[in-house]
Amino acid sequence: MKSLPAFAAWSLLAALPAPRATALEASASTANVKVRLVPEVLSIEAGKPFSVALHMRMAPLWHTYWKNPGDSGMPTRIVWTLPDGFKASELRWPIPMRAADGGLALYGYEHEATFLTEITPGADLPKGRFTLAAKVTWLECKDICIPGKADLDVTLKSAPGMGRAALDPASKALFAAARAAMPRASEAVKASHSVEGGRLILTVAGPPSLGSPLEFFPDTAGLIEAAEPQTVARAGTTWTVSMKRAANAPAPMSLGGVLVTRSGSRRLAFEISAAPGPQKKPATSQAK
Repeated sequence: MKSLPAFAAWSLLAALPAPRATALEASASTANVKVRLVPEVLSIEAGKPFSVALHMRMAPLWHTYWKNPGDSGMPTRIVWTLPDGFKASELRWPIPMRAADGGLALYGYEHEATFLTEITPGADLPKGRFTLAAKVTWLECKDICIPGKADLDVTLKSAPGMGRAALDPASKALFAAARAAMPRASEAVKASHSVEGGRLILTVAGPPSLGSPLEFFPDTAGLIEAAEPQTVARAGTTWTVSMKRAANAPAPMSLGGVLVTRSGSRRLAFEISAAPGPQKKPATSQAK
C-alpha cells in the first residue's frame, strides 16, 4: 500500500524531538518503527491503578493503524502477561487521522502515536518485584505493508504503605501529551443514530465546542464506505453526520466511535456511544 496523501502531509510538519528515555522502559525496533513500553510510575501499591504507555515512532511516510483500520490494514494490538491478581484495561487509542486515495480510506497514524493501558495490581500485593510483559503486533505501511511485532517487558517494585504509586518524573511529558491526544468522554454529548435507505445518520447534540468540520470514525469496520465523503449539517445546537452504508452492512444496535472536530489548530475528539433514535434527515448540508 503506497503512502496516502493525508498521511504524507504529516511528514511535512517540523520533526518532533525524540522522546526522553525513562529508567524503566523497554524498547524494540524494526527498520521503520520503534516501539517503547513506558510505565508512568517507579513503584506500585496494592490495588492502586497506574498507566503504561505504548509509544510508537514511525519513519517518515510510514504509518500504522487505528482500532478500525478502515478499508485496509490491521490494528495495533497488545496482549498482556501479568502477575497473578493484576488486571489490564482495554487499550486507549489516540485520535486517528483519515487518508483516502484510489477508492480506499484508511484510519491510522503517521510519525508517532502513544496508546495507554491502565494496570491495576491485586489488593493483596506483597513486597517484591513484578514483571509486566506485552506482546505487541502491528502493520507498518508505505509503498508496501510489513507486519511488525515486539515482546516487551518492564519490572516494577511494590512500595507497601505509600498509599499511592510513585510517579516517574522522566515520563511526565510523554503521558501529558498522550492524554491530550485522547478523545474525551463527555456527558454533554448526546448522540443517537438512524438508518435512512443507504445512509447511516449520526445525530449529536452539544457541546458548544463542537464545530465544523466534523468527521466520525466508527469503532467497527464494515459499517460505512470509509472512502465516501461524509455530509455534515447543523440545526441549532444539533449536528448530523450522514454516511454511506457499506454494502450488506446490518443496522447497528449501538453505534460507537470518535467524533472529531477542530478548535483553532488543535484537533478535538469526543467518544460517541449512540443508541437507535428517530429517523431524521439532515437540514442544510455542507459536503466535506
